[in-house]
Amino acid sequence: MRCDSYNGVEVMRRYSNPPGSPGDLGEILTSPTRRNTIATESLLPAQQQRRLRQDEVALLIEDYVRGASVEELIGAFGVNRATVYAHLDRNAIHRPRGVGRLSAEQVQEAAGLYRSGHLVTAIALKFGVGEETVRRPLRRGVEPHPR
Repeated sequence: MRCDSYNGVEVMRRYSNPPGSPGDLGEILTSPTRRNTIATESLLPAQQQRRLRQDEVALLIEDYVRGASVEELIGAFGVNRATVYAHLDRNAIHRPRGVGRLSAEQVQEAAGLYRSGHLVTAIALKFGVGEETVRRPLRRGVEPHPR
């Protein structure tokens, strides 16, 4: 006899791993399905999105133009970095790009320093940029310095 309201796999799963020690299959079939809460309890809360009103966008732009950093705007308006950049771009606000780049002359000088045994950290400090800003062009055409 087949019971159409239960999937055979579900019955087998529930009967193979009973929550306590039920006396018969009938008790398992009539008991409410138990959820595995272990996986769902450890999930982080859902991301909350914050949509800025038009007056808030105007304030964000005004603050940026007056010199507020992107980090300050993120904290003040409770939005993501990408949201700040998107509003600046949509409103054609110029933002400096490539601040941490090396000029062609600086790359040549950095390559010479690297070949002569200077560490990437020291070279980055000399030019006032991050280590990865120095490493990136060096990877393209400079042999590693002797260790």
